[in-house]
Amino acid sequence: MRSRLVASGIVAALAAVAIIFTRARNFEVALIAVLAFATAQVVIEVLGALKLQDRMLKGTIIRLSASVIALSALFSSSLTGPNDGYRLLVMNVAIVSYGFFAIEAFKVARAGFKSAAARDHITLAGLNLVVLVVYVLDIMGNYRLGEIPAAGIFAAYAGIVAVLSGLKAFDPKQSG
Repeated sequence: MRSRLVASGIVAALAAVAIIFTRARNFEVALIAVLAFATAQVVIEVLGALKLQDRMLKGTIIRLSASVIALSALFSSSLTGPNDGYRLLVMNVAIVSYGFFAIEAFKVARAGFKSAAARDHITLAGLNLVVLVVYVLDIMGNYRLGEIPAAGIFAAYAGIVAVLSGLKAFDPKQSG
């Protein structure tokens, strides 16, 4: 469990650093970071799920993780026009935040809402929900974030995920 959290924190931190400290502030760098973050987090979630005894949680995590990759691939292959890069970035972040929101929400339901383990999942689910709402409002056309804010919001999200994963990984109350 601890190694999975450390790996998740490192992946999230690398995604945030890649966006924040690159000189090219455009959707291409952000899209690469989003897809790398999503792929690595999906692998981490699936590897963690394979060790679970709860078959329902294991199956749900694997299915939701597969849907994140499948939907990202579907939209990436369908949006190939010269001006589709920004839409591709926004859609992929929305898909990623939806997938991880659903995974965390299901973990909360399985752990029990009042348990100590559920609090961390509630925090991550809430963070994913906020990011999802922001990007879905952009997709719906209510407002346009723009390339730099869209990339910056994802970098902030990845940074927060890195900190939360690191705190949880090195919490003395965590077992193993």
